[in-house]
Amino acid sequence: MTVDYFNTFVITSSHRGVSDIIAGCYPAASGSLADPNQQYCSYIHRSNGRILFVVDTKPELGTARTGGIDWRIAMPSNRCRALWPPFDGDWLAFYDVN
Repeated sequence: MTVDYFNTFVITSSHRGVSDIIAGCYPAASGSLADPNQQYCSYIHRSNGRILFVVDTKPELGTARTGGIDWRIAMPSNRCRALWPPFDGDWLAFYDVN
């Protein structure tokens, strides 16, 4: 018999990138019929119809946290396992994603 406790915390980061911001503000340039994403358009600074620069400094951070118990009950020999197969299980105490 084995029993394992787990408690895991992960921090993730995603980065939009300039090409994603421009594609979101100008979807027709890639053949899309979607409306421009105004949030992405706010990152693009223009003067006289020309793009001066694109602000891309805000990474999107997220977290995931999970914990619980895993267990396995198995007979010690192959002969016994033929009569009594192993039993695996787990109990998830929490799973939080932000």
